[in-house]
Amino acid sequence: MPYNKSIAADAENAPSLREAFAGRFRVGAAINSWHLNENSREYAVIRKQFNVFTLENESKPEPIHPEEGRYVFERVDRFAEFGEKTGVRLRGHTLVWHSQCPDWFFTDENGNFVEKEVLLRRMKEHITTIVSRCRGKIGTWDVVNEVIRDEGGMRESKWYKIAGTDYIKEAFRCAHEADPAARLIINDYNLESSEAKADTMAAFVREMLEEGVPVHGIGLQ
Repeated sequence: MPYNKSIAADAENAPSLREAFAGRFRVGAAINSWHLNENSREYAVIRKQFNVFTLENESKPEPIHPEEGRYVFERVDRFAEFGEKTGVRLRGHTLVWHSQCPDWFFTDENGNFVEKEVLLRRMKEHITTIVSRCRGKIGTWDVVNEVIRDEGGMRESKWYKIAGTDYIKEAFRCAHEADPAARLIINDYNLESSEAKADTMAAFVREMLEEGVPVHGIGLQ
């Protein structure tokens, strides 16, 4: 959209949502690292309106860990520094997802699926490295994202085909070990509109809690 002075002025003069709802609940936004330029209009708007933030894409597996042994932390570090400087709450999104995840997690040098133990080892190293680096800076993590089908039942992703539901449980245990103070969330969409999906989520979270898996909440996307 081209720059519009009228729209920009309206945004700058609008009441503050975070102030209007102070003491009741926080108001959040999904942002990208380029919104954190302090001289930009976007920065002025997000600081005025919101008090909890999520990186939209830049902490997902593919952009942050494109190759085994190589991490790209610049944008996540900038996000964490923004939280430290301003005192706002930060939410990490997402440690494990079937989309935006590079194939090296799942395959060997010949392109074949790796064994379950190899996949879980790679996943644990990924989670430990990221959560430990952001310990005390990012207070909430979407540990796994969109693991349930719209029609109910578990999504048959590459993660699931290799490791069943164990990858989900181990992801939560690993994230908790890396930062025991962090709130750990299982995140999904359409839970409010699909009874079958909601039932699967409720049953699976109950199962995890009964097994002592440290899951602290369900994210409704």
